[in-house]
Amino acid sequence: MAATAAPETARADTGFVDRATAEAAVHSGRIGTTHRYPAHLIEQLTLEDGRRVTLRPVLPRDDVLTHAFVRHLSPQSRYNRFFVGLAELTPRMLAY
Repeated sequence: MAATAAPETARADTGFVDRATAEAAVHSGRIGTTHRYPAHLIEQLTLEDGRRVTLRPVLPRDDVLTHAFVRHLSPQSRYNRFFVGLAELTPRMLAY
């Protein structure tokens, strides 16, 4: 599931996407509010610091945010996640 909170700045150690990247994806029309999966898969959470986040499955139209998320991970985090050293996701990986 993808967390759709957008912090003020990108932090490589957490993999958060910066606000500008998230807003650009939303304003480009690639990210919308139309959900194409059952509503029971969407979950609203409040973090310990009071921020509210939405957890939901990743959709193909989330490719801009997914690509930015992976790009901002540390090399060790990418290796731990994908079991291979990669700098970015390939178009085929993003389409999956």
